[in-house]
Amino acid sequence: MATIEKRTAEDGTTSYRVKVRIKGHPVATATCPRLTDARRLPSQTEAAIREWRYFKTLEAQKYTFGDLVDRYIRDVLPAKPKSQAKQTAQLTWWKAELGAYALADVTPALIAEARDKLQREPIPNRKKKPDPNDPPRYRDNATIVRYLAALSHALSIAVKEWGWIEDNPVRKVSKPKEPRGRVRLLSDDERERLLAACKTSSTTWLYPVVVLGPEYRDAGAGDHGADLGAGGPQAGAHPPGAHQERRTAHRSPRGARPGGAEGARQGPAAGYQLALAWSRSRRQAR
Repeated sequence: MATIEKRTAEDGTTSYRVKVRIKGHPVATATCPRLTDARRLPSQTEAAIREWRYFKTLEAQKYTFGDLVDRYIRDVLPAKPKSQAKQTAQLTWWKAELGAYALADVTPALIAEARDKLQREPIPNRKKKPDPNDPPRYRDNATIVRYLAALSHALSIAVKEWGWIEDNPVRKVSKPKEPRGRVRLLSDDERERLLAACKTSSTTWLYPVVVLGPEYRDAGAGDHGADLGAGGPQAGAHPPGAHQERRTAHRSPRGARPGGAEGARQGPAAGYQLALAWSRSRRQAR
């Protein structure tokens, strides 16, 4: 059911207020400057309400991006104490760029434009006595990805929990490629300590798996470890640092089998035991 009310302002201008009532839904209201628009609006609004499109669009027009950031910082970030300060700074930057926009107007194109500005924007020099001749510093790709991740999570919360928007526009924004993680080569001393710890482990088949297991050739050892099977018993024949670790990977030989029928029978339990032994050996070798 729709009603149209004619309203006349003090300056003599005329407008028309439209009210649309549908059972089970809140009353939808709008004001039109022309009677023709006011008569056309009820049918469009009723169709949108019945398809559950109207109030989602209304919420996106009602709230600004700044409102979203303020609520996210107030209600969500306190549950993330480790990253609260950093993500607050990241979202504050996004708010400075997009805060005045209604959520309905925050599009992938707008976010991509802000992302490009974030990449081009020099960051302040934190030296106590900065040298004016120092070249400007810029945010790297990894930092840009973190900014986009913080923004994406805030918008996802607005979609899933608050019902302010229908979709997360960050999903359609490309992220810059992050650089490959730093690769550090183990010294001879580190390699010998690691292999010695594996050899003295109570899990007697840990050392053979580390030395000979080809299926773990690409499994990194985290903060202090080796690529399993990369050097093995030929460690003396390989150049120093034949074993490598990648900080971006923290994998242990989970699900490992010592080989043969015995390993096949032990299955997941053997993998769990091997993972614990591997972790103990790494700590012992430090």
